Amino acid sequence: MHKAVVKAFLFVGLIAPVLPAATGAELSDIASQYHMLEWVDLVPEGWEPPLIPPGHDSAESTQVPVEAVVAKLDRQTVTLPGFMKPLVFEGNEVFKFLLVPFLPHHTKQHAHLDANQMVHVSLLEPVIVDKPLAPIWVIGTITVDAVLTEEGPAAYSIGDAVITEYKY
Repeated sequence: MHKAVVKAFLFVGLIAPVLPAATGAELSDIASQYHMLEWVDLVPEGWEPPLIPPGHDSAESTQVPVEAVVAKLDRQTVTLPGFMKPLVFEGNEVFKFLLVPFLPHHTKQHAHLDANQMVHVSLLEPVIVDKPLAPIWVIGTITVDAVLTEEGPAAYSIGDAVITEYKY
């Protein structure tokens, strides 16, 4: 099956739980408005991370080198899978988080995430997180606006986001 067709089917299945009252035709229309990203899409072609990455604990500004981001993604409506690292939360209720491609305990060596591999997410409405280590989909408008977090600068942001469960 063609990759675009597979993505369309995946996306319709992705947004159906978010919009349960929508018909099949409405879901197809909605799906055509979103760009389904993969983490590699956030890395500019030919970009190489620094040989010695700056320590995230020493980051003092949100500056991310312009060559480390894909400017054409700015203001696109997207969906991106990943893992949640809560930043602003109260108990199990999460308001803001970092979306990352993997969690550090998923690797056998030290894991450093470059700024273009972290997305700062502000939710449209807070969510109760029952499965904190489960993968999710984030749906919203991505901007190339760096945000300084406790993990270092995140090169991208998604505001007024909606999340849904990632189903294998």
